[in-house]
Amino acid sequence: DGDTRITLMMRDITISERHTQEIAAAEQRWNLALTGARIGVFDIDLRNQTSVVSDTWIETLQIEKLPDCKNPYRHQMDRMHPDDIPLLRTAEAACIEGSSDHATVRFRVKVANDEWRWIQSDSVVVERTSDGTAVRMLGIQMDITESFKLEQLKRDFVATVSHELRTPLTSIKGALGLLQMQLQGVEISSVNRLIQIASSNSDRLVSLVD
Repeated sequence: DGDTRITLMMRDITISERHTQEIAAAEQRWNLALTGARIGVFDIDLRNQTSVVSDTWIETLQIEKLPDCKNPYRHQMDRMHPDDIPLLRTAEAACIEGSSDHATVRFRVKVANDEWRWIQSDSVVVERTSDGTAVRMLGIQMDITESFKLEQLKRDFVATVSHELRTPLTSIKGALGLLQMQLQGVEISSVNRLIQIASSNSDRLVSLVD
């Protein structure tokens, strides 16, 4: 009839909007936690051989961000120590094939000034087709160089201390054995008792070192 009309269609989206906000807030908290803990995240599409990595992952491995790179996760292979590449590939293959739940491995990457950093990688297949073919893998990576150095220092310390203790303990046990042999038949109960105590504690120390 010539009159202008406006038709409106309205829908209550309160619940969906609330869920969207909750998801966004949860994702923000998760990202902050990962960033604060210096944990890099990667997501691999095994069918298309593409991957998505977090900014923390790029910073952890000190890899240049390539905008056109479709598989930045594989870009780390260029910096990995040659001896460690087979370890990572074997662990991932076992996880993809299903013979292992996780692909956990430590490897070295070269960063600035030709420094080698130790990386801990842990990934898992999160999606498979109906026939069991792996199509998606998620994982995290962390720089564990400092903790790895501490572990090495602990191992070296234990090895050094055990070596330094073993030599004098062997001499002490030998000397006590000779004393016991020389005192056989001699009725000096207090002396025998002291030698027994010393011998018993020597055995205890040897067991501790072992």
